[in-house]
Amino acid sequence: ALAGRYRVNDLDADVRVALEGDGEQARLVVRLQGAYGRSAYRLQPLSADVLLATPLDALLAAIGGGGIVNVDREDGRVVGLRLDAPRLRRLRFTRAS
Repeated sequence: ALAGRYRVNDLDADVRVALEGDGEQARLVVRLQGAYGRSAYRLQPLSADVLLATPLDALLAAIGGGGIVNVDREDGRVVGLRLDAPRLRRLRFTRAS
């Protein structure tokens, strides 16, 4: 239900959430690409609507560059995501598809 495309207007960025890999190597990944660069995070569920975002870049992960993603739902359907990290709060990802 989380997989799909999102938009972050504040960063002029497109976001893709997808299951990458096969079998035991499968992981949920969010990839951001925009005017100010790109980044990728592994998403690990903490509850039904809260996920831990860990950078795929080992250096960023080592210095604590991760965050928490909250799922926004309307009538049970995912309509967006919000990212909280050490240097930002409630960055909104709006569902595009």
